[in-house]
Amino acid sequence: MDALTCGICLDQLKVPVATPCGHLCCEACLTSYIEASADALSASCPTCRASFSIGASRDRLHQPRRPSLSLPPAPAIPDLRFVPKKYHSYILPSIRRVFISPNAHPDPDVAAESQRELRAQVARLTDKIDALVQDKALLMDRCEAAIRASQAHAQGERDERLAKERLDRDMRDLRKKYDGLKGKYKTLRAM
Repeated sequence: MDALTCGICLDQLKVPVATPCGHLCCEACLTSYIEASADALSASCPTCRASFSIGASRDRLHQPRRPSLSLPPAPAIPDLRFVPKKYHSYILPSIRRVFISPNAHPDPDVAAESQRELRAQVARLTDKIDALVQDKALLMDRCEAAIRASQAHAQGERDERLAKERLDRDMRDLRKKYDGLKGKYKTLRAM
């Protein structure tokens, strides 16, 4: 049997999910299989008959899909450190959604070609990451240079403002002296 075939309907997997033992089924097929189960808390794998808890899984499989999201929202899971171990199997979802590459193929030649393509894609993405890291370093250098220039400009502005205040004070003092000398000159001239 092909690895990409549902163990229940024996057709190509549609929305694949995995049981805790790792067997793949269509989500709709496994949901129907679980709903037909006599036990409300556990079910057995349709492939190997291994038992698993369905308390959390049933809720997860029946959540309505949002059209904008590819995954249904996960239920809130409490911190398992504070929950006794005997209840863990009822809290953790036993059935998990599986994402299969559209390139997955049982033929080894096709799978090898797919791996080569993926490796080439990883190499291209690694090169892009390296280029982005270099760009980031360059931008950081430019930003630091701009910050240093800004700080130097601000210091220069402070120095010039202090110099202007000193000159304004000196001018006021000279203006007072001038007015005082002008007053003395007028009084001496009037005599």
